[in-house]
Amino acid sequence: MKILFTIILFSFISACIHYHTHNSGVTNISQHNNYSNDPVYKSVVQVFIKEKDSNLVATGAGFVIRNINNNSYIVTVQHLCRIRGQVVTVMPVPDNNNLRKEYDGKAVYTNRKDDICVIRAYHTGKQFLPIKITTELPKVGDKVYTIGAAVRIFPTKTDGYVIGDDLATAAALNMKIKTGKKLLSSIAVTTGNSGGPIYNKKYQLVGMLQGSHKEFEHSSIGAHIETIVNHLNKYFKKKLYKITK
Repeated sequence: MKILFTIILFSFISACIHYHTHNSGVTNISQHNNYSNDPVYKSVVQVFIKEKDSNLVATGAGFVIRNINNNSYIVTVQHLCRIRGQVVTVMPVPDNNNLRKEYDGKAVYTNRKDDICVIRAYHTGKQFLPIKITTELPKVGDKVYTIGAAVRIFPTKTDGYVIGDDLATAAALNMKIKTGKKLLSSIAVTTGNSGGPIYNKKYQLVGMLQGSHKEFEHSSIGAHIETIVNHLNKYFKKKLYKITK
């Protein structure tokens, strides 16, 4: 179990920075020009962060939520934005003219243990559609999808199936490290997909992609919806979301 947890922790930092070598085993990835059949395309963003003292730019994905004041926030991975106060740029999917607008943002909440970051995006207007949150827990065998910036190509859509939610948690408990619940799926991961929403056939959020499983390279590890909701409720200091168990 100790070896397994080491693998899991290492996987969290492997899927985000665009200059890393990507996983050559990725399957079922497609890039879409017509987004009308999937509303989640209007809820995802590509996140850009300039590396300090260099010309390198880290990139990953994220998804949009709104608070009670209808302000736009982006949820992504902590290993991308790293610290509270980090300045970021977010961009939506291309419009019908293949154009993309830039929006400024800043990390307002980070949690390293659960690899979660919340970004406040400014002056977004009606650009984004907030993602729908599931009211029921994902089950083993459920078909799931993610949209990200695979090898810096955004948006790319990948599918798979839920394969569990207790393996990573059990390893963490064995190491006496408190982490939130994880979601394991057969969604393949590649560079740039970190932070992408994991959602079901109803286009409802059930998790967030965080990294690939280094022992089983065609499997991925992500934050479970319960973990995401717990952090959102903690940051907003209100129970904005409720999951039916």
